[in-house]
Amino acid sequence: MRKILIFNLLFLTFRQAGYTQSFGVKTGTDMYYRLQSEAKAGQFEEKTSGIWHFTVTSSTDSGLVILCTLLCYSSETNYQLFNTADSLLCRPNSSKDVEMLCFLNRPFSYVLQKNGNTDQPGVREIFEKRIGSWQLEDSYAGSMRQNVQYYLAPEMRMLFLPDSSHTVTGHEITVTRLEPAEIKDHSPGEDFITAIVTASRSSRALFEGPTYDSAKVAGYFKHYDPLYGNLNFYKLIKLDLLMGCNMQVGFERYDAVLLQTDDSILAPYPIHLFNKAQTVKNISVDSAYQTLRYFSKQKRTFHDWIQQFFAQEFMSQAEGPIEELQAAWRKNGAPEEEIAKYTRQALNSRIISKKLLEKLANDNDTTMRDEVYPLYLWVEAKKHASNMDSVLQIAGELDKMNGSKKYGNHYRYALLL
Repeated sequence: MRKILIFNLLFLTFRQAGYTQSFGVKTGTDMYYRLQSEAKAGQFEEKTSGIWHFTVTSSTDSGLVILCTLLCYSSETNYQLFNTADSLLCRPNSSKDVEMLCFLNRPFSYVLQKNGNTDQPGVREIFEKRIGSWQLEDSYAGSMRQNVQYYLAPEMRMLFLPDSSHTVTGHEITVTRLEPAEIKDHSPGEDFITAIVTASRSSRALFEGPTYDSAKVAGYFKHYDPLYGNLNFYKLIKLDLLMGCNMQVGFERYDAVLLQTDDSILAPYPIHLFNKAQTVKNISVDSAYQTLRYFSKQKRTFHDWIQQFFAQEFMSQAEGPIEELQAAWRKNGAPEEEIAKYTRQALNSRIISKKLLEKLANDNDTTMRDEVYPLYLWVEAKKHASNMDSVLQIAGELDKMNGSKKYGNHYRYALLL
């Protein structure tokens, strides 16, 4: 195994030391390389890694033609991860991710000439086919077309023109020679890649104007449900699509998929955890608690859910009995069958909410406990409203929280007392 390291520009230029050097690479030469880069611009940092298979198909004194195949690719920035070997991390976050998915397992010819950069018809052909078949959005397509000639330029010159001089700055590139035995096949299939990209915001395949087209989304589900319906990556895609379009009974289908998806899979997606918390708090204490364990890691969103939604369970209880809710439903024209259903849900929700609040208020996880504890104290004060000593004791405890940032909305509950 051998490593070559250089530093080079984000926008690279090359100067040849002369035109007498020979490539020294024979036609038929077959190589595997890991190409890695690290870049930093201000606060932004990016690390990438790709494994490539190179085969020299033509070699002359003036240039080479190299058959290139990307076998896998990953990237890490301050905010996001992308990895073609992990179905849960394979959803594109940027135009570069889409470009790497274009290359994945799609051999193309790269032309390397001593006299500098040249157009790359092999890269262009792949991009144009993908732009059409994936119906890529105009900004993505434009970026890809602009970048055609720059792909692999520094790496190829490092590998095949080691005597070239480079203007360098910006980020570090590492090239590692691999043996064939070191290569593991993590290649996703063509259907998988198309499913990932066409369901992303980089594609117009499922859109009609600025919004999702319900008929197109239904067709997408019809095609891919039999292939990937039970896989977690597809559940995440389905959740996004159902949430984003106005399909008939879309909310019911969204909730059904949400309940089938493990909380650990939803962990990086606070909006889905938020919605799942809304659903499971009406099902059981244990289900709600498990979801909130993951949700609490998203502190800002967790705070909003507790204070703006969960707290309302107790505000409405304090405002009146269930009969008042029933009267309001009848006033709005709800049929008796639905009123009976809503009544069961409301009563069940109140029972679960009380037990869940007590469980969270006494939990070992300080994030969950501190967020709900002021609410818990207020509920306890309402429960013992006739006992003035108890109410004053709770008011004093809330007052001691003044100035502390760790408790959730304690000022609000002190005022409510």
